[in-house]
Amino acid sequence: MIKIILSVIGILIATLVILYFLIMRGVVHVNIVPDARTLYTGYVKIERVSLPDIKTNLEKQGCRVHDYKGETTNRCRYQETAVPFEEKDGVIVYPRGFGWGPLSFYLTEDKLWATKDIPGSPNPDKFKEQVRQDVNIIGNIVQIKERSWKITETKYPWTVIY
Repeated sequence: MIKIILSVIGILIATLVILYFLIMRGVVHVNIVPDARTLYTGYVKIERVSLPDIKTNLEKQGCRVHDYKGETTNRCRYQETAVPFEEKDGVIVYPRGFGWGPLSFYLTEDKLWATKDIPGSPNPDKFKEQVRQDVNIIGNIVQIKERSWKITETKYPWTVIY
């Protein structure tokens, strides 16, 4: 009788451990924390474009360098910087302007890197949609290679106050 009870407890513990890892990897979608968010970091490859062309196209769309002093109605800002994910030169773009939280993305000559804080349990399609919206805001100046999406990190639950 004790062997049966111990076997049942062992199976229950193994099942819970497996379920835990499936939830944390985003394979099983369970909203275990009310109002939790998911923090994604990842990239998508883009059609190759030079950094000077990226900056020129951003300017054409009304996006200004971060220390721009002139008049503008467009909140979009950008700045040349080293991209921390690759240690390459690139541009950081704030398509909706400066603010709290992960509001920017990085462009190199061949990749777009982003970190997104999105409500709900992990869902890679939400990350992709947010990145596509950012690219749309800046006038689709880069072309995404749809088959090249890579999410490098997912944190859930992500409960943070900005």
